Amino acid sequence: MRLTAKERILLHLLECGRSEDKVEVSQDLSQEGVARGAGIELRHFAQFVRPLIQEGLVRERQAHVVGIRQRRKVYALTSSGRASALRLREQVATQVVQVRNGEAVPEGSIAQVLRGTGGRASLVRAVPEVEQTGALDLAEPRASAESGFVEYGRDAPRIRVFVGREKELAELLRERGGPRVVVVHGVAGIGKSALGAKACERFRGRRNLFWHRVRPWETSPTILASLGKFLEALDRPGLGEVLRQGQSASAAEVLRQDLPDTHAFLVFDDVHEASPEAMTTFRILMETVVDAPDVKVLLLTRRALPFYDVRAVAMDGLVQEIELGALRPEEVAALLAEGEHLGDLASLGRRLAGHPLSIELVRRYRSDLPKGVQYGRRFMEEAVYRDLPAAERATMRGASLYRVPVPLPALLCFPGASYEAFLALQDRSLIRPVGLERYEIHDTVRDFFGSILTVAERRSFGPRAVAQLRDLGDRALQSGDVVASIACLSNALSISEPPAERRALWESLGDANSRIGDLTAMATAYREALGLANDPGTTARLHRKLATALEDRGYMTAAMKEVDAGLAALEGLQDVELGWLNIVRARIVEENYDWGASERFAESARETFERFHDITGQALALLEAGLAASWTGSTSGDGEPLAEARFLAALGLAETIHDPILEARIHLAMATAVGYGSGDYEDGMKHFRAIESNPVAMADPKVGPALHTQRAWFVLRTKRDLVAAERDLSEARRMALRVHNAGALGTLTYQSAVIAGERGQYEEAGRLDENAGSALGRTGFGAFAADAYFSAGGFYLAAGDWEGYRRIASALLSPPLAPYTRNPLEKPIVHGALQVLLRGNVEDFEGAFASILHARDPFPAHSIGQSAGRWWGHLYYSIGLRALGREREAEDHRRRALEMARSAHNAQAVNYVESDYGGRIAKTLREHMKSA
Repeated sequence: MRLTAKERILLHLLECGRSEDKVEVSQDLSQEGVARGAGIELRHFAQFVRPLIQEGLVRERQAHVVGIRQRRKVYALTSSGRASALRLREQVATQVVQVRNGEAVPEGSIAQVLRGTGGRASLVRAVPEVEQTGALDLAEPRASAESGFVEYGRDAPRIRVFVGREKELAELLRERGGPRVVVVHGVAGIGKSALGAKACERFRGRRNLFWHRVRPWETSPTILASLGKFLEALDRPGLGEVLRQGQSASAAEVLRQDLPDTHAFLVFDDVHEASPEAMTTFRILMETVVDAPDVKVLLLTRRALPFYDVRAVAMDGLVQEIELGALRPEEVAALLAEGEHLGDLASLGRRLAGHPLSIELVRRYRSDLPKGVQYGRRFMEEAVYRDLPAAERATMRGASLYRVPVPLPALLCFPGASYEAFLALQDRSLIRPVGLERYEIHDTVRDFFGSILTVAERRSFGPRAVAQLRDLGDRALQSGDVVASIACLSNALSISEPPAERRALWESLGDANSRIGDLTAMATAYREALGLANDPGTTARLHRKLATALEDRGYMTAAMKEVDAGLAALEGLQDVELGWLNIVRARIVEENYDWGASERFAESARETFERFHDITGQALALLEAGLAASWTGSTSGDGEPLAEARFLAALGLAETIHDPILEARIHLAMATAVGYGSGDYEDGMKHFRAIESNPVAMADPKVGPALHTQRAWFVLRTKRDLVAAERDLSEARRMALRVHNAGALGTLTYQSAVIAGERGQYEEAGRLDENAGSALGRTGFGAFAADAYFSAGGFYLAAGDWEGYRRIASALLSPPLAPYTRNPLEKPIVHGALQVLLRGNVEDFEGAFASILHARDPFPAHSIGQSAGRWWGHLYYSIGLRALGREREAEDHRRRALEMARSAHNAQAVNYVESDYGGRIAKTLREHMKSA
């Protein structure tokens, strides 16, 4: 029994549609409520609900939602949709399922079971649970859910019996004083995981709990991403965000700020499996908890760990080592208390040297093992394997292929496996429950059964296990659990053999690693997939994915190499990847302000997407072409600005495919174009209001900050509303601080400098701009860093701070920023012109400005390029002329700058020209020219 996302939406609306026709409806009928109830991500909501609307099964309208001031889109079933949902409910409700309620596991129809819960459970939420686990669990929620504490750990084992270890447990549970990091080491099966699980059980409801099992294929970003999900659940999303941006180097600082005061107990199991690169994560963590006295870290390992030394244990007291040994005789007796022949089994326990796993495995078996059998391969053969029926052996052989916990259906997919065998293996402690309705076998047991798999069994069982793992990986990725997806895909790769299947797995693994910002692992995966690709389209797609990730992180040269490789792979073939490669190419050339090339590439992409009827691609291409046109000022034949026409066309397509994030991006672009074009305040603000009324877009981590940042600029430019701008900047800064976005904070500091300059606080404006340039330079935004430094230089001159100006001039000569002082744009030209003027070279000063003032304007009217900086050149030329004492000429150019600022509807520029900014700079220049 399986339900599609669309079927889950129908069932949810059937169950929650009681208020569908009222003026004010339940939150269950909003986009967020339907997505939550149907178990789909909000960002994917539109693609699932759109077909239902087109088929006439669901209707969409605007209505007031309980608890929300603004009207929102809400959803209800049509008469046809209700009939379909009723038929579906009848079909699903009669399915017979296993039911767990405590220890009992009876059977019954879903309808009967749900009636017995008194409305506590719903059909739409019960079905996915049955799909995943093969049964419906009616147990009450755990205490952690009721207490408000977060519990994160799908790999945490669920222990049935625990004895002894009182001293070790007391050390772990100590709340005050003592080491922050506890390392428990011991041989396989000695009970390390059980000790950690017991500590978590005792902390439940008193601490926030995190459990992560380290696996051989993991990287440092993978482990950190898992910890990031935990911190995100504690409303501290910074770690996950910096990782997604590919800034794993910032992880230590983010943890240092976000981990304190979480009152967390962090458990890492099987740390000995960590690669040398991944082991650095634990050094970072150890150094972080020095400043987090309320956080405890437990590391479970078979071997000594290399990331700390004796000093950390003996002198600093930061780390405590616990070696876990054999159980004592009385503890063995307690563990064997369920046996019928206690004396014989206790004797066997002593023979097995108090090894908990071996005792657990034989406590329900006979005790007549040959003398001399100790825990090891012979023990597994004599004590375990020889007593297993065929179905149980088949189940265990198949299960040995899994290195991650899996749901019940994955264990039953192998020939010869059965549910009865699964229950028997659980009873024998060979299969153990992990996390929420998932199962695994101990790695020692897994290694034994894996070693006896025949070639024929591997060929039979392998494809089934790979199919299960791929499905689990896809589901995990759709639900946002990227780390679990990486684990499943990596496990599948360790089994898979067919080249085509391995290529697909490597590509999926690259996609998943891209989601957590692990650029190295992503690139490795895509390169492996490229080595197995055997057709041009696949090769081009993989190069394009690499190019996209590189471009997104500012590696433009490397990104362009991947674009070129993708284009070469297609060799003139018509393929939709041509469109995507040209989209990336258009974004790359934007970095060098080559808007003409960007426009050509975007137009080429649009033509390709039209040929292949790719609506999303067409919308994106129109957006990129519109951005380019807004800079170059291209116009259509009838005089309508081409940029606006492209934006409107892109918006229409985005609305057709119900892509709210793309709609928001287009509205932001249109607001920017309005600000630089007509300056119509109301026309621009309607775009910001459209974004704010879009809950899906506002939930996106990029849209909200972009809205506040762009709107702050917009109100400054169009109305010079300093109060409104500061309000938006404050909110944007709060969001950026929350996710530790250094690049965004640098940009916001730059905007704060603009406001300080508007108020005539030139010294403060220069300091803010200098700080912004430094921050932006550290995060790789060279062009923006240079722009901030250029502005800082002007403010320092206006403040009469000559040392500040010289400091800025020196910074602009540094290798990372020097390329941006040679760009053919206004601020670099102005900076160079002032430098030669200060050296007394008037001819070169005038020659530099000739490229701005007398050469043919490269940007026509109605363009960002025209309105953004032409007035700036005239203003600074007038400043230089004033410093030279040529007042009449200076005034002519000042008036020209004012005319241009007004014609560009730029209130901020008008203020600069009319204020004492230019006069104060001219005074400083004149003084230093005289002294020179």
